[in-house]
Amino acid sequence: MIPKGHNPHHPKKDDIIAADPLVSFEQIKTLKEYLATHATGPEGVRNQAVFNFGINTAFRASDLLKLKVRDVKDLQPGDILNTREKKTRKTRPVTLNNTAYSAIQPLLLNRPDDSFLFESQRGGPLSVGTLGNLVKEWCRKCGFKGKYSSHTLRKTFGRMQVCEFGLPVYVLTEILNHSSEKITLRYVGLQAEDVAAAYRNEI
Repeated sequence: MIPKGHNPHHPKKDDIIAADPLVSFEQIKTLKEYLATHATGPEGVRNQAVFNFGINTAFRASDLLKLKVRDVKDLQPGDILNTREKKTRKTRPVTLNNTAYSAIQPLLLNRPDDSFLFESQRGGPLSVGTLGNLVKEWCRKCGFKGKYSSHTLRKTFGRMQVCEFGLPVYVLTEILNHSSEKITLRYVGLQAEDVAAAYRNEI
C-alpha cells in the first residue's frame, strides 16, 4: 500500500529528470520564430510568453505555473520576484531581465490580480503535463531530436548560462537550489565528451 501523501512517481532528492535542454542560441531562435508565427489568439500569445519567461527565469514548471498576475504586474526589468519553491520550500529571488519582463506584458492587459499568469483554456492554471506536451510539440515541429518536457525550459536556462555565458557552475548550483555542483552538471546535460573537450582548449 502506498503511504498517504506519497507519490511513487515523484523524483527522489537529487534525481535528474530525463529531459533535454535546448543547447544553442540557434535552436532557441528557431523555436521562438516558430512560436511567433503561430501566435494567433490568446493561446499563441501565452505560449510565446511561457517559453520566453521560462528559459529566462529557470523556475520549476510547478512554480512557474502557479504565478498570478498580482505577483508580477508591478515589476520592472531588474526588479526581484520572490517566490517560495514548492519542492524545496526555500525562498528564491529571481531578477527579471528585459526578455522575461517583455514576455509577460501582453498577459497583464485587463487581467484580474488573482488570475493565473499562464492560463489554460478553462481559465485555471496551465498544468505541468499540458506544458510538457506543448514543449514536446514545439520541439517536434522544429525538427529537434531529443526528449523534451516542461523541464526543458529550466534546463535550457542552466545549459546556456554555463556553456554560452560562462557562468561558474557553483553559481548556477545556488540559483537552481541543487545540493552539489555534480548534480548541476548532470542536470544541464554536460556529458563526458563536453568535459573532455575542455582539455583540448590550448592555453
